[in-house]
Amino acid sequence: MSRSRQPVQALNLSSLFALTLTFSILCSAYLPGYSQTSAASPQEALIIEIQEDVARRLEISDEPLNHEQIERLYLEDAEAAGLTYKELIKLYEQEYAEQKAAQQL
Repeated sequence: MSRSRQPVQALNLSSLFALTLTFSILCSAYLPGYSQTSAASPQEALIIEIQEDVARRLEISDEPLNHEQIERLYLEDAEAAGLTYKELIKLYEQEYAEQKAAQQL
């Protein structure tokens, strides 16, 4: 009796494997892959960091960072992104002014 059950069990296992494999392939086709997301450029990443930092700063203080603080926090990343010191200062001050104005509305 056990001999007649072996082919049936093997058929059930192979069917289960085929079904699982098909389901996995179908799911992977519809789910976005995390490795396919494009990373932000160094300049975009710096801008996002400054935007987030300015927003936090406005929550706790009304004063912007001074040029020395901006340099200490962001200059290395700015240079890696191809920005000069003056461009960095301008970027920070513009972002601060925009968020400050939006906050006062």
